[in-house]
Amino acid sequence: MTNCMEKLRRSAKALKRAFDTGDGDAISRVTQALGPRDLLVHADALHVIARENGFQSWPRLKVALNARVMERDERQRRLMRALFEGQPWAVRTLLEEDAGLAQSSFGLACALYDVAHVRMLLARDPSLATREERARRPMMWLAFSKHFQAEGSEDAMLAVAQALLDAGADANDHFLYNDPHFGDAPLSALDAALGHAGNMLLAEWLLEKGANPNDNESLYRATEFGHPRGVALLLRYGARPEGTNALARALDFDNREIVNLLLEAGANPLEPVSGSDEAVSILHHGVMRRISADTGALLIERGADVHALLHGRVPYVLARIHGLPDLAEVMAQHGGAVDLTPLEAQLVRAADGNIREND
Repeated sequence: MTNCMEKLRRSAKALKRAFDTGDGDAISRVTQALGPRDLLVHADALHVIARENGFQSWPRLKVALNARVMERDERQRRLMRALFEGQPWAVRTLLEEDAGLAQSSFGLACALYDVAHVRMLLARDPSLATREERARRPMMWLAFSKHFQAEGSEDAMLAVAQALLDAGADANDHFLYNDPHFGDAPLSALDAALGHAGNMLLAEWLLEKGANPNDNESLYRATEFGHPRGVALLLRYGARPEGTNALARALDFDNREIVNLLLEAGANPLEPVSGSDEAVSILHHGVMRRISADTGALLIERGADVHALLHGRVPYVLARIHGLPDLAEVMAQHGGAVDLTPLEAQLVRAADGNIREND
């Protein structure tokens, strides 16, 4: 297989060289696969070779060729990755190459929603529901899986979840991952389903079965991944925004919808943003993330402090220095404007593009 892959890579390099010299056949091949183009990069050439060999892309060709020579353990790991990363084409390719792969691992059977097989194995040995496999218990395999994206899979997914719960699994299951700042940190099944996979149905099922919405991660991650539906779901089940930094994270993406959800749920716009040596107000943080004037107005209307200081500057001054006149004007309308120092005025002129000769 290595020789075959190397041969295909050489073919791609040869195609690129020929294309670059204006070879008519090479140009025709590229046009047929990718459409007309003036420039061909190496990745494009690989894509053409994949298309000519019956695959939609080079990564799909690689998976298909690798699957033929992988050992079973390696295939299991690649299938796990495909399920967790949402690569249905890779899942199909690996299962087509090895039909028994789906039932070669209890974790994989859970992640693939193989209800009949899961129930059969649990009937024989209920302890499988709480046994670790590759550092994750079955509920975590289920929570990380993006197989729910396959049409018609929802009922099977929830059936597997219920079978695991009936056999002793925990809706508050978690596994430890290594955080570069905090060392081993717990990641809950709820966080995996909601934040990582975007699986709202499973997330709600877990909450209904007693998963803790205040697990110190799920609300932040739902915010981080831009899931307003997920944020609303957590809040409906009692998630508390205070102390989570979720509001600041929503400002990182200027996600006004999530900002509003958090504020309505009691997020405190006077709570300093954590993670800094000096207390940073929510408005200062918003300015540094270049939020819109509308988002700024929402924060101020809900109580954000236009007079808060950061390095001796109120948010209005920082907004002017960052070239955000509309946001600064909102602050001014709420009494947040102050006179600029000569240095600040010079910085504002630079931000506005109004540099004078004597500056």
